[in-house]
This record gives sequence, C-alpha cells and structure tokens, in this order.
Amino acid sequence: MNGELKFGNTLTYNKLKLSTNFFDFSDAVELDLEVVPTPLLINSVFSQQDNNELPYYQRVVFNPNDLGFSAGDVVFMRSYIQDDDHAEVTENPQTDTQLALQLYFSFRIN
Repeated sequence: MNGELKFGNTLTYNKLKLSTNFFDFSDAVELDLEVVPTPLLINSVFSQQDNNELPYYQRVVFNPNDLGFSAGDVVFMRSYIQDDDHAEVTENPQTDTQLALQLYFSFRIN
C-alpha cells in the first residue's frame, strides 16, 4: 500500500549511479545494489550516535579505479529504487535536493 514503510529487501529495482558531473547522471556508471539476506545493522546513517540500529538490506562493493575514476575525482552518487506500489523509479538525491544532502552522497578519490 502506498505510504507504508518497506525495507530494502522488498524493492524490485535497486541501482546506484556514479558520476563526476554533479548535474548529469545520463552517462553515469550504473551498479546493481546487492540485497543481503541478513540486514546490516547500522547505528545511524548520519554518522551520529543513536540508540536505534536500523536494518539495511542493500550494499555495493566496488573499486573506483576499476570503473574509470581516478585520483582527484569527486564522485557523486544517486540511488534508484522502486517497489511494487510505484510505477516510477525513485531517484535519491534528486537534482533539486538541498546541496548539503547531495554533497553527502559524494566522495573524493585520493
């Protein structure tokens, strides 16, 4: 039902896109998110202590150099997910998401 909380193990579409272009993900590297059978329990997604562990069912492991990225690159990430209640894939973060949150979904290669 629309609006219900669903965990990552029930999603029907799970992708991660990586791009060095902050605004353009049309030619981004696309990776499948692995759905793990036992959730990874993470204290907080914002790296702050919290008393509640949250279950995460998705992960991706990659070497940025193997994907064509190199030292000095800033790589931006967006996740693309969908469940059986929605006809469209959801992009997160989106182009109009606050800049601080978009930067949270990025990393620099040393």
